[in-house]
Amino acid sequence: MIDRLETLVGNDFGLHANAANALSYVIAVAAAFILYRSFVFRAERGERRVQVLVFVVCLLIAFLLNQFVLFIIVEALAVHPAGAQIVAMATYTLSFYILNKRVVFAPR
Repeated sequence: MIDRLETLVGNDFGLHANAANALSYVIAVAAAFILYRSFVFRAERGERRVQVLVFVVCLLIAFLLNQFVLFIIVEALAVHPAGAQIVAMATYTLSFYILNKRVVFAPR
């Protein structure tokens, strides 16, 4: 999704590749927050600004966990990066979902 968005943003607005990449991530994270809040967890309560901040922190935690798992599997276990990436992506997806359910959009 981000690659296509980056291409669209870069081509349509004439941005440098790095600027288009950064803007694409901002748009993707904003869309993810809106979709999670509105449809996945149906969180109608809570301070939106706080939720956005905690959402981004949880995203970074899940990303760091993804990178750690990928590093361990590739470097310590000598698994091919493509196979290791599948496990790392699953780790990211599961951890980010749990963090959102229990922290960001937890019923108060």
